[in-house]
Amino acid sequence: MILSKLLDANELWKRGVTQNSLAEMTGLSATYLNQLKREVIKKPKRDRIISIGVAINLTSKGISELLKEHGYPNLTKRDADILLNLATNWNIKEIQPLFFSDLFNNIYNISVAKLSGDEILVGNRPPSFFRSSEHRRFVDREIKGIDEESYHYLKDELINKRRLLFEQNISDYKTTHYICYGCFREYINFAIGKKEEKKGGEREAQFLISFLKKILYYLINNKNYELYFIDYCPHLGFYLKYAPNKDLKSRDNKVIFYGQVPVPIGEQHKKIKTKLYGEVTGRMLGYATDKPKIFSNFHFQSELIQESIIDGLTEKVAVCKEIEDCIKELN
Repeated sequence: MILSKLLDANELWKRGVTQNSLAEMTGLSATYLNQLKREVIKKPKRDRIISIGVAINLTSKGISELLKEHGYPNLTKRDADILLNLATNWNIKEIQPLFFSDLFNNIYNISVAKLSGDEILVGNRPPSFFRSSEHRRFVDREIKGIDEESYHYLKDELINKRRLLFEQNISDYKTTHYICYGCFREYINFAIGKKEEKKGGEREAQFLISFLKKILYYLINNKNYELYFIDYCPHLGFYLKYAPNKDLKSRDNKVIFYGQVPVPIGEQHKKIKTKLYGEVTGRMLGYATDKPKIFSNFHFQSELIQESIIDGLTEKVAVCKEIEDCIKELN
């Protein structure tokens, strides 16, 4: 994997990036990127290679290969500051495609979360930033088969930053989560089933209890945080950030569309040779954009979703009671 070839206009186009948008995302000048493409600069700095790798949607494995090609060691814990700085300075403009990434979608999430304003998140389950570090590592190791310690450390640093930004934002602005009730119950029932079968489910159940208690804590202790269960599975998972005192036509509003992440399940899927997450690249997951028409479409979707809240769970007290009951079931 050679940087000069990755910066070729046709290769960038395949990844939904232009040289100008790449310059905006990374903070590197078009002149500098041109020099890299023509190999005038043969060994760019480590942080610049990482920034470019993230911007063109390489996986952590792909970035490590790119670093190795230029005489640097693989991604390590010491690269956390580079990634956090990149995420903090990232600016979503036009349409930026998201590909399946084992780590770097968190950078897009941080780039939106850092902005002040009300936000809406729609998905099939509560966000993973409510999970403990131990819970995330358990999922990555046991389900996704990812065992590199540097990966877990970097992911922890990014998600901890995401949670900190969430906490800062709800001190002044409203955050609302809409979650598929069917998927949520399936998640709970699966953990209960494993626990009853005594197939290592006790540990998973305890992780899930901690996860639910964290959600409950924010619901009880912050008036600006709300979570609702809806009666259908939202195939359009998305994250909206509303810029304060701006209308729907403002490009200060941002939206991330997450699409669907295919996870191999069942006997037939086990025959698929593609490895989970860390080995998957080049397939679009969704996109991030500041385009007003797209933002407005997702805004109107969020208004329709409000009509799908489960009867009897329209008030925060009722939602908290539902989560408390789930915790009792898992104990």
